[in-house]
Amino acid sequence: MAPGFQIIVAETRRFQLDCALYGLDSVRKLRLIDALGSDPTIGRPYAEKTGLWVWSIGDYDLIYAISGDFSKLVLVELRPSSLPQGKLLDRLFVVIDRINAVKKLFGL
Repeated sequence: MAPGFQIIVAETRRFQLDCALYGLDSVRKLRLIDALGSDPTIGRPYAEKTGLWVWSIGDYDLIYAISGDFSKLVLVELRPSSLPQGKLLDRLFVVIDRINAVKKLFGL
């Protein structure tokens, strides 16, 4: 029996911040990582940048990089698939309000 092919998955700090900003919980993130681990070519090549792939899943576009031998994945960025500009601005203001509330809580 041949040993299984193992894929190493890493996340950038931006990806982690995007998950927090857009409300992607850890359970759903683990399901995404499992799906990518089983088939890293599930997405399509990203048109703007070589070496990157994009996978549209539900309400999100997941941008990731794959090594040449498909043994390593780096989750680069998470974006909403289609979020009207007004909603994005509203979410940004909510995040700014939360940051200010935390600063106020700690007296900064």
